[in-house]
Amino acid sequence: MHFRTLIVENDDVSFSKIADLIQENRPNWEITQRLQSVKEIEDWIPEFNQFDLIFCQVELPDGNCFEISGWEEINTPVIFIAKDGLHALKAFDSNGLDFLIFPFEKSRFIRALEKVEHFNLGISFMKESSYKASNRTFVPKDYQKRFLTKIGNKFTFIPVKRIACFYSEDGMTFLVESETSQKYVVDYSLNELESELLNPEKFYRINRSVIINLDNLVEMKPFQNGRLALSLKAKTESGFIVAREKVNEFKSWINQ
Repeated sequence: MHFRTLIVENDDVSFSKIADLIQENRPNWEITQRLQSVKEIEDWIPEFNQFDLIFCQVELPDGNCFEISGWEEINTPVIFIAKDGLHALKAFDSNGLDFLIFPFEKSRFIRALEKVEHFNLGISFMKESSYKASNRTFVPKDYQKRFLTKIGNKFTFIPVKRIACFYSEDGMTFLVESETSQKYVVDYSLNELESELLNPEKFYRINRSVIINLDNLVEMKPFQNGRLALSLKAKTESGFIVAREKVNEFKSWINQ
């Protein structure tokens, strides 16, 4: 399969690593163009759909690549690259197919190439949770779709898609609704939620007390002592802080 590849990267070392890995693992993929600035992106973006693959460094000498409008109109798969995970949400909002944190491992780069190949073949990537070996068929795990909660004397069901997060406090577990920031008591521990009931592609335990829903994540910023501070659509009395020992895993989870 032949791919015409565009690389947007001003750093020669980074460019060489990307080019060498492409040549080593996909020798029939041709690097047909290199851009090195936001200004060049602005000039070339109307032509981006002529390429089969685009690698794009987020931070360039004259600014941030997302300063340019038009990413949403690009049909070509784009793999964004940055030195940290702070731009991951913006990358996927801009129709990015993947997001790599530099320096990246060779195996991670190859997975990105495979994702591009499957994208171009029209294959949908779905991570299956369990495998039935007896007849060699996949059996997706049935995760919780809604939670029964109680507030006062009233019982109500909260669909999973409306849940911003779960947190524990004083021996009780609460869920927070994304639209209203209303909290409800649930009869499960965080361990039960994490291991049995919640889809791990959507929910992540950022510390001992909080599990967040990725679909409700708005922003993340560096925080003291190597941690990350998150902003969700819902508000709570305490903030959302990713524990230092979970930061790298959390970035990888967002990037999966």
